[in-house]
Amino acid sequence: MGMIINVVKKQFPKVKNIDTETLNQWLKNTIASMSSKMAATAGGDSKSEQQPPQSPKIALLDVRPEKEYQISFIPSARRVDPEEQDMKKLLQLINEVAPSSEPDKRVQVVMYCSVGYRASILATRLEEFLEKEEEWPRRVAANRSTRAERLDDPEPKLVG
Repeated sequence: MGMIINVVKKQFPKVKNIDTETLNQWLKNTIASMSSKMAATAGGDSKSEQQPPQSPKIALLDVRPEKEYQISFIPSARRVDPEEQDMKKLLQLINEVAPSSEPDKRVQVVMYCSVGYRASILATRLEEFLEKEEEWPRRVAANRSTRAERLDDPEPKLVG
């Protein structure tokens, strides 16, 4: 598996990579942050609770065919067709998945598939589109797509 991942990295050098441990931590922090906001809204004293470390706002995209997605998926991920050609549609999905009320708040787009090949193709396609487009908001255009390596690891266990 490591050899395949290295080939994918060489074939798609512009696509950044993160490991599953980093992704798992980001997602845990996102869930913890949401929980503390909900507790504060419900009348809890969120100032006395320890705040989770800051993590980027994440749009987690599963870039596998429906059949693979049905076998297993990360609960917070949204499936995207690996053959998707409409990058404006993809950007709209990203904005739905990770909306931001702050115009300058960046969203980290994480795309994953079995070994990273399909995710890297789609990430490259999106990156090339963003380099050409000037009409999209800076918040979206500044995002950089990544893929997670080896999401077949026992981590992350994110059901909450």
